[in-house]
Amino acid sequence: MFLLPTVLAMTLLFLWPLWQAGGLSFTRRDVAGFTLANYTDLLTDPQFHRSAFISIQYTIAVVAGSIAAGMGTALLLNRSVRGIAVLRSLFIMPWAMPFVATALIWRWMLDSQYGVLTYALTFFGIDQVANPFSSGSALVTVSVIEIWKTFPLAAIMMLAGMQAIQKELYESAAIDGAGPLRRFRHVTLPGLRHTTSAVTLLLTLWIFGRAFIVIFLTTGGGPGGATETLVLLTYLKGFNQFDLHGAAAVGMVTLAVSILLTIIYRKVAKDDA
Repeated sequence: MFLLPTVLAMTLLFLWPLWQAGGLSFTRRDVAGFTLANYTDLLTDPQFHRSAFISIQYTIAVVAGSIAAGMGTALLLNRSVRGIAVLRSLFIMPWAMPFVATALIWRWMLDSQYGVLTYALTFFGIDQVANPFSSGSALVTVSVIEIWKTFPLAAIMMLAGMQAIQKELYESAAIDGAGPLRRFRHVTLPGLRHTTSAVTLLLTLWIFGRAFIVIFLTTGGGPGGATETLVLLTYLKGFNQFDLHGAAAVGMVTLAVSILLTIIYRKVAKDDA
């Protein structure tokens, strides 16, 4: 009885919409009854292939960048110095900011005509400023914005993992003559193995299966589909092309890949335990 409210909320907010989406993906207006036509169409749809490839690129870039930035930030914050609490709070701010505000602020700052970056470069005598949201650089730009937004999560988890490592291990390594780099390689990295795996999974699932607002508000998937991920393709098919059945199929494929990644992670984590 205590769990009943939670079970009802999960059913109404997650399981029922998921069931509805699954049903839509196996039906079509022009085909009576159950059909796999939506999924077979995806196999030959160039737009789906392009979006899948962009999603993979975007996920790899953001996850790798967030982990690298998070690791460096955690190393910086894992110190006992005056004012470190304030510094930690400042580094958390990007994660605490709403996604809509983050996307709009970055869009304004990087505007090729009126943005702060353009003004700063012009002030220093650089008149020819490339558009960060052009077809050749838009994916890199939105990846940088997403990294800035998500790296504090990785930093917090990395910092918690570092503080859980026994200090005696560092002291023993220092007595044996290991310098900072060797201590990082042989003590810190092995101690963060499980933390890094968990962060990688969380960020991968988030970026691949849910990252939408930053791209939607900065590029809208453009220019020319250069930043059109699978999540954005689901939205465009459903609300721009009014193909709810095809959109549901894309969404179910994205969900299936996310579940597969979770299973792989659990298998790897179990083998490492």
